[in-house]
Amino acid sequence: MAKILIPLPSTDFDPTESAVPWLALTQAGHAVSFATPDGEPGEADPIMVGGKGLGPLAPLLMADNNGRKAYAAMASSAEFQRPLRHADVQSAITRDSPGELAPGFVVRDGNYLSARWPGDAHRFANEFLKMLDDARDGRPELHTST
Repeated sequence: MAKILIPLPSTDFDPTESAVPWLALTQAGHAVSFATPDGEPGEADPIMVGGKGLGPLAPLLMADNNGRKAYAAMASSAEFQRPLRHADVQSAITRDSPGELAPGFVVRDGNYLSARWPGDAHRFANEFLKMLDDARDGRPELHTST
């Protein structure tokens, strides 16, 4: 059984992106804890939970029934109700910098490039420049993810 930490903001996070993985992990027997900036339970984006303000596209844009049910279960869990504070969590994640790209993390799959957070911005920018250079030189370097 693994111990997994889900860091969340205090408000406006996506209920599906947090709760569906939480549900799968806990159902598989893993111990999941949370951290928020102030150590208080977070609140998902109410627009994503209820659809208010999304107009006729609400059923397509808001969290689906599975996401809302998973969020309700997650929000009522003891771990969610007693999160750690972000400041109290030791993190091995560091930001990259113009002179040190190694901490940055990107995934390239063909013409798709993604980074995990703003702390990867320099590595992302450098990889994107490589993609543009490859395209200009007619040598697309395809990477596939597995």
